[in-house]
Amino acid sequence: MSNKHFLAGITLGAVIGAGLAYFLGTEQGKKLQKDIKKTGKDLAKNIPQDLGDLQEIKDTIAGQAKETLDAVKDTVEEATDAIKEKFEEPVSLPQKPRYFKKSNN
Repeated sequence: MSNKHFLAGITLGAVIGAGLAYFLGTEQGKKLQKDIKKTGKDLAKNIPQDLGDLQEIKDTIAGQAKETLDAVKDTVEEATDAIKEKFEEPVSLPQKPRYFKKSNN
């Protein structure tokens, strides 16, 4: 089993070494390096703008969440008031019909 791991390690090392040799030693690899550096610089340059956009999105979502929360609070308060009013109203119980007269004794 250790021979398999050893051979896998050798193979992986060879592949990585070949990739680095291409990347560092050939004209195409050097061009690729320049392209990667340029792309990295462009991305780094756009980060502040992207962060600003994210801040605007966060502020918009936070504002909408606050509006929704306020609306829910208002609805809950209205429902609570309506329930309180129902409990404060006097309750009239229905009179049971009397089938027998009360005796005066």
